[in-house]
Amino acid sequence: VKAEDVCTNDLIPAANDFDKAKVKADAEGVKLSEGFAALDVDKIKAHLFDSAVK
Repeated sequence: VKAEDVCTNDLIPAANDFDKAKVKADAEGVKLSEGFAALDVDKIKAHLFDSAVK
């Protein structure tokens, strides 16, 4: 089976058709738990792909 026979991008436009501003506003309105609020997001981003195969 060839990937191009079973995989397409036909559903991508519909998957990306949403109100991005509303999603952002909803996310910003969520109160984080103490544990999540304490996470160092910049540190996580800096090391996100440290285990990736190179």
